[in-house]
Amino acid sequence: MEQNKIIEIINKSRNLKVLYVEDNEDVRNQTKKMLSAFFQNIDLAVNGQEGFELFSKNPYDILITDIKMPEIDGMTLIKMIREVNDSIPILILSAHDDKDYLLKSIDFNVEGYILKPYNLSQIAETIDKLLNRNEKVFHKNSLLLIEDFVWNIEDKFLAKNGEKIKLTANEIKLFENFAKSPNLSLSYNDIESTVFEDYNFDNRRVRNLLSRLKKKLDVELFNSVYGYGYELRTVKEL
Repeated sequence: MEQNKIIEIINKSRNLKVLYVEDNEDVRNQTKKMLSAFFQNIDLAVNGQEGFELFSKNPYDILITDIKMPEIDGMTLIKMIREVNDSIPILILSAHDDKDYLLKSIDFNVEGYILKPYNLSQIAETIDKLLNRNEKVFHKNSLLLIEDFVWNIEDKFLAKNGEKIKLTANEIKLFENFAKSPNLSLSYNDIESTVFEDYNFDNRRVRNLLSRLKKKLDVELFNSVYGYGYELRTVKEL
């Protein structure tokens, strides 16, 4: 896999939180090193019981698990998790290619099944497919904007390729209020009243604010709507 593609995958994956469940210490440590190339936040569990306890207490974006484990095996863990969460993407990393396991993994909507021994390239390809299939799930609290910009609705920050961008208070209010609008557009007067919090309507303030933002980001994230105001430029379809 080309280096540029690896970098693209890392930019999409690094802020996702992963639960990795594996009973073999050597395999767990070796695989964690590979996974750490793509994910900054990885919690480890040594068996299905510990894995389910962690899953019950913490929010995760992805579950990665072995099958043959003490206490609770991987398939039982997946079944328990699917009873409470039917959308989290799940990957199986296992030395077992038993037909029954493969069929069960399909029944449980498992995203990928990688046989040991595996390498970084196999991990990368599987993560890439997982990311592409689940982009809407991973960005459920975000607005995907053009040029790979993302507005986090819940935490109110703008990012590109996982890197937060420093915004002024008025710029934050600008994005926040556009995100609240049903059609992601606001009139000049709406922007004046919600961003500047007054009714001293002066379109120059709005134009200056957007001009400075365009210069900072080196891209125009807001389209001018003639005679009305502006609209936020989102990715319409994933």
